[in-house]
Amino acid sequence: MFLSRKISWLSNFFYKITYWAGATLLSLIFFMMILQVFCRYALNRALSWPEETSLIFFSWVVFLGASLALKDREHIGINFVVDLFPIRLRNMIKILIDSMVVFFSGYLLIYGWKLSVFVGARQTTTFWNIPYFYVYLSTCVGGGLLLIQGVLLLMERLVNSLGPSGR
Repeated sequence: MFLSRKISWLSNFFYKITYWAGATLLSLIFFMMILQVFCRYALNRALSWPEETSLIFFSWVVFLGASLALKDREHIGINFVVDLFPIRLRNMIKILIDSMVVFFSGYLLIYGWKLSVFVGARQTTTFWNIPYFYVYLSTCVGGGLLLIQGVLLLMERLVNSLGPSGR
């Protein structure tokens, strides 16, 4: 129970940080695109940096948003197939699915880091000349955030399925 409370606190802590970081990046993308459209069509002079910057921010928003969606169980699923099974088998299938999410998240964390270090360190962005390490790091960080949320959800599922009602 102590471990569950610690993971839950950690999950909520990262959820809040992720939410605000994602919202900030999305807002910046929006304003950069408005600025780019204004400069291109009103001033007839396009800026060179908003497209690249938006792509970098978008790669981060995708992985931050994935962890937010996982915590809220908002990812797409095919529930009507799982709901055809008896409740005990349904719970086992859901535990298996949550376990696969944890495995995939760990995979993203490990190989996201490898991608960042071995590929990202050798390339730089065109305008800002920033190493792609920081762009590819979004995969690693996203995998870590998904792993935290996935472990908590798996623990919740296990505790709920071992309870007296079996749900």
